[in-house]
Amino acid sequence: MSIEFKPQTPDDIDKHITAKIPDENERPNLHGAVQNYMVHGPCGPYNKNLPCMKNGSCSKFSPKEFRQRALIDEAGFPKYRRTDNGRTVKKKECILNNKFIIAYNPELLLNFGCHINVKYTCQKSSIKYLFKYVHKGNDHTTTTLYNTSDPSEATQVVDKIRNYYDCRYISACEAVWFIWIRNPREKIICD
Repeated sequence: MSIEFKPQTPDDIDKHITAKIPDENERPNLHGAVQNYMVHGPCGPYNKNLPCMKNGSCSKFSPKEFRQRALIDEAGFPKYRRTDNGRTVKKKECILNNKFIIAYNPELLLNFGCHINVKYTCQKSSIKYLFKYVHKGNDHTTTTLYNTSDPSEATQVVDKIRNYYDCRYISACEAVWFIWIRNPREKIICD
């Protein structure tokens, strides 16, 4: 990537990544997407039983503190702008402000309509973070096999314990990747 396109300053980060509730009247679609996909929790005093709660506090450090502009701390991690603009969203009967909003890119959020956690990285340790997810392992599936071609068998009780299989799912892309890793000098020939 050319250096001219890389965010270099906190102001550059603010142009691409935000952690605020948009105005419902100006951008209703973005407001709805943020409310549906980009609100953390609510945890902490609102719900102490969520999986993110460890030893009485949120392991994701939520709620975050208000900040007038983004900054990059001494370790190279960004702290995104979260203004106290008075806007709120309601989730699980809780009224939440910008402290609970997960950082997002408005264009990506509107294009894909799902939770997309956008991060700015400016340190070499981000390579380790990426490889952690690339090599995290296979997806798992629970599968049962039984024959229902005979109508009398369809009413029989199925022994779920006997028919339980813990399987690994490997997609075609992953299969090629693992074959290539094990045999990098051999060519992969597809018929």
